[in-house]
This record gives sequence, structure tokens and C-alpha cells, in this order.
Amino acid sequence: MRVCTAFAMSLLVSTATYAAIIPGLWATGVDASGTVLPAGLSDPHWTVLETGNPAVVTGQLNPSWLGPNTTSNWIWQRQNGSPTNVNRTFRLQFSLDGLDPTSARISGRWSSDNSTIAILINGVNSGVPQNGPSAFSFYRPFTITSGFVPGLNTLDFVVNDFGQIAGLRVDQISGAANVPTPASALMLPIGALWACRRRRCA
Repeated sequence: MRVCTAFAMSLLVSTATYAAIIPGLWATGVDASGTVLPAGLSDPHWTVLETGNPAVVTGQLNPSWLGPNTTSNWIWQRQNGSPTNVNRTFRLQFSLDGLDPTSARISGRWSSDNSTIAILINGVNSGVPQNGPSAFSFYRPFTITSGFVPGLNTLDFVVNDFGQIAGLRVDQISGAANVPTPASALMLPIGALWACRRRRCA
């Protein structure tokens, strides 16, 4: 009986859930291959919610802003960092099709001019603290572990500007979620254990 039980348990382990990378999580200012875009081009992934148009890559408009790297770039509504003295919401959409939303987790880091007053997941404040008024000179990390839904999800950065230029930069964003095990797969080890009991195998 111990042999049968061990066999059934090994099947159960083999059908356990496993984590998969969440697709569609893009840093700001990169193309479909992850290559950083030059200033003036539209961001293919991030949208300005107030206008419904793609965000535009600005580049480093201020020497006090974080400088260039190979993983992200600055974006705003227009290339020159305008309009200013406004709130703007920048949205990224991604899908959790085939993944368990209750196990999803995304993280990254961001910087903004002047401050990010909220990071929303599906329209709900994620609870990540806002960054300060001079947050354009450093990155602040963020992690979101709740608020996800099946299928299409939205990630919004709500940025407040009160100066002469404005920008947002999201960098090193990634995430993972479990792949649910089909109910039929879970029945396999149970069926094997039942068969062994009936046969009274040793």
C-alpha cells in the first residue's frame, strides 16, 4: 500500500501549479522588443488616459532627471513635457488569461516629475506610497500583490506636475502568476490511489 500511496503522491506533485511570467509588462519608452525609443516617438504600450492617445517619449528634459539607460525612457503627453501643472494618468494594459489572478504579483521601480500621487490596479489604489516632489532624481520601488482580475488588467500611474516640464519613467517592471492545474489533472493521482486500494497492491 505504501508503494501505491507514494506513486499517487508523485502524480499529485507533478500536477501542482507553477509560476509563469506575466506578459505585457513594459517599461516606459521602449518598443516591442524592449529597445529604448528616442525622444519624439510614441510609446506603443503606455496611453495617456485623459486623451486616449499614446504617451510620447520625451527623453531627459532636465539634467536633474534620471539619465539614459538601456531599459526605459521618460514619457509624457507631449515631447516637450507639456502640459504642466496638471494631473495625468498613464495606463498600461496586460492580460492574465490562463493565469491565476489571486497569485499575481508585479514589481518594478519608477520616477516622476513632480510626484506620483497614486498607482492603481484596475482603477483601485494599490496602496503603494506616493513619491516626493523631487522624485525625478531617483527611482522608488513598487510591488503589487492584490487587485488583479481574470483576463485584461490595467496599471495606472497618476502623476501630478506643478512645474515647467513633466515626465514619468517606469523601469524594470516584471511579474509572475500561477498557472492553474486543470481539475482533470488533479483527478489522476486520486484515481491511481483508488485503483491501488482496490487491487490491494503492496
